Amino acid sequence: MAQQNIADVLAEEAEAAEAERDAPQTYVRHRRPAKDPAQVFSLRIPVNRLGQLRKLAESRHSTPSALLRAWILERLEAESTGAVTMTRDDVRKMAKEELERVLAARMPEIEAKLQRSAERKGGSGTTPTRGATP
Repeated sequence: MAQQNIADVLAEEAEAAEAERDAPQTYVRHRRPAKDPAQVFSLRIPVNRLGQLRKLAESRHSTPSALLRAWILERLEAESTGAVTMTRDDVRKMAKEELERVLAARMPEIEAKLQRSAERKGGSGTTPTRGATP
């Protein structure tokens, strides 16, 4: 079989295609519609956090894009089911609010005990001001 150069092969293919250009096409692309169509959404990440994101994704054998997508979908699921995981800051804020609430509720009791203690010791009977040292 004689070797043909690429120009000859392309010329033959062009002639064959031209000869059958009006013939009905038999090629049909069999593609099922996506089960869950997706859309591209642009997301800005601070440049100084990209390295951290890339390292974390690599440690999980994933890509940054797939990791972010998983986190977002997990959060959406948690929000919709009411099973939202609290952040460290959320826990701190709740603990602070609870401590303030409990102290405010018990403050009259604490002040009364301080008053009785001062009276027993023969003090002036005045309650120390909050924050002041006796």
